[in-house]
Amino acid sequence: MLERVFIVGVGGQGVLAAGRVLAAAAMQKHPFLTFFPSYGAEVRGGVSHCQVIISSAEVASPTVERFDCLLVMSQQDPAAIVPRLAEGGTLIVNRSLCDPAPFRRGCGSVVAVDATELAARLGDDRVANMIMLGAYLRRRRVVRRTLVEKEIKASFLGKSAAVVKLNLDAFRSGLAD
Repeated sequence: MLERVFIVGVGGQGVLAAGRVLAAAAMQKHPFLTFFPSYGAEVRGGVSHCQVIISSAEVASPTVERFDCLLVMSQQDPAAIVPRLAEGGTLIVNRSLCDPAPFRRGCGSVVAVDATELAARLGDDRVANMIMLGAYLRRRRVVRRTLVEKEIKASFLGKSAAVVKLNLDAFRSGLAD
């Protein structure tokens, strides 16, 4: 088993948080994993991305050129993103902040999710990252839902029960989309 995931957006969207939750949950089931975060000096508003590689065999490098799934949280240059998708891969776009049409031109499988809009309906657009994570796991079942929910709870340890519930609800909303 090998799953290579690239999550990209801007600082403040929880791109790295979504990657950390995915990586921590995957670690419970898969013996080999890398999590490689990257963010601009601006932190909020600058480009932020992370790579998660989940494998049943040793991972030779924490970075790769092609990914099985790309999650795009905010408008990015399709010419820079689409070539990174492996043949047969899945590209999931936050339609609330991105126009999916340019991505479709060079990519076979594009899924558009109104993540920010759904998050706003839940009460906080900051949980769009958990909606995107749910949408990803609905389409690429590499980690069990219960493991992700456990890691969401662990990630928000020390926060209010309402914050934990909101993030769980967002994740479940993405699973249902």
